[in-house]
Amino acid sequence: GPVGPPLAGSDPKIVTRMVREGRGGMPIYTEENLSDADVNRLTAYLGGLEVVRPESEQIAALQRLTHDPAVPTDVLLRGKVAIRRSCGACHSQPGREDILKAFDSDAKAAGLVAEMVQETNLSLEDAKAIAYYMLAIRNGVDPVKQP
Repeated sequence: GPVGPPLAGSDPKIVTRMVREGRGGMPIYTEENLSDADVNRLTAYLGGLEVVRPESEQIAALQRLTHDPAVPTDVLLRGKVAIRRSCGACHSQPGREDILKAFDSDAKAAGLVAEMVQETNLSLEDAKAIAYYMLAIRNGVDPVKQP
């Protein structure tokens, strides 16, 4: 949803950790608030929901993305929000320095996003926005400071 990542098909260990540790701004639910049996039922339900995975051609196109100065600022900002919502559930929001340090090429940044789409329930639309945002940052563009 608009606050956290989609949970359909999520790994039960990740959902349990999110519930018990309150990741990404979510409140903490102890066993006193939510029993282990209830958490197990929740993870079973989420694990059984259908997840739509992109086709191999879509993954390949995502891997080929490079920085494009013509990408509108609103798409780049959507990517920043999507990182917070999707990745922030388990990781801290990467800043400019984190992105520059982690990826020494556009191909590595786009490759990670393509990997995320295959291994998580990140939507293709969010993945493209995230990729364009990271590629812009890698190439010296700060969408927040653009006119």
